[in-house]
Amino acid sequence: MKKITIIFTVLLVLIGTGVLYFNQNTTTENANSQDNSNVSENADSFIVNPQTPTNSVTVESVTLSKDSYVVLREVVAGALGQVIEISTPLTVGVHKDIQIPLGSADINGKELIVMVYDDQSSDKIFNDFDQPTIDENGNMIGRYVRSGKPISTSIAEGDASGMVGHSMTGMASMVKVKYTGKSFTPEKIEVPVGSMVAFVNESSTDMWVASAPHPAHTDLPTFDQFKPTKKGSVYRYVFDKQGEWTFHDHINPNAGGIVTVK
Repeated sequence: MKKITIIFTVLLVLIGTGVLYFNQNTTTENANSQDNSNVSENADSFIVNPQTPTNSVTVESVTLSKDSYVVLREVVAGALGQVIEISTPLTVGVHKDIQIPLGSADINGKELIVMVYDDQSSDKIFNDFDQPTIDENGNMIGRYVRSGKPISTSIAEGDASGMVGHSMTGMASMVKVKYTGKSFTPEKIEVPVGSMVAFVNESSTDMWVASAPHPAHTDLPTFDQFKPTKKGSVYRYVFDKQGEWTFHDHINPNAGGIVTVK
C-alpha cells in the first residue's frame, strides 16, 4: 500500500510538472507571436534596396494610403534638386518592384533619392500641385538610392524653393509661405479658389498653423494643423472657399498673416 501511495505521488508530481512546462511554453509562444506581430506592423512601408542604377531605379515595396507617385530626385549640396524621373501613377495599396526608368537622364556623379508624392487630384497627371507625402511629424518621406536609408532631416529642412522642380505649362505655381519663428513671409498673399498654399517651417522651433481666432480656430476650422510640427516640416492646405482668411501660429499667436482667396 505504501509503494502504491509513493508511485501515485510521483505520478502527480510528473503530471503537474508537465502542465507547468506546457503553460510556460504556451505563454512564451504567445509573447513571441505578439512580438513578431509588432515587428510586422511596424515594418517600414517604403523599402528601397541599396543600388547603383544604370537603366532604372527599383523600389522594392511601398504602401500607399492615397494615389501617389514615386519620384526620383537629385540632391545638391544637401538640398533637394531637380526631379529626374517619376513612376507611373500608383493607386492606394501595396506596390512591389516598381521600376523608374532613367531614359537619357545623366546621373553620373549625382546623389539620388526616391520620394513618395501625393497625386493631389488623383488625375494621374504629375504637376505642381502634387507634392511630397508628409509623415506624421511633418517631414518628407524619402530614401537614398545608393544606401536605401531614409533621407536625412537636413534635406527635409532645405529651402522651400527646392521642393518643386516639376512645373508644367499652364499650371499655376503653388504659393509658399515661410515661417521664421517670429513671422510668416510673406504675411499677405492672394490666390484663386482651389489654390494650394505650403507653409514651410524654417524656424528653429515648432510650428502650428491655424485660422483665426486664437485659440478656437473657428473662422475656417479645417485650416488647422491640429498639432505642432518641428523644424523643416511642411503644412499644405487647399483654399476652396472665397474670403479673407486670417491665420497665426498657435504656439506664437503674435506671428500671423492673411490669405485672400478670390
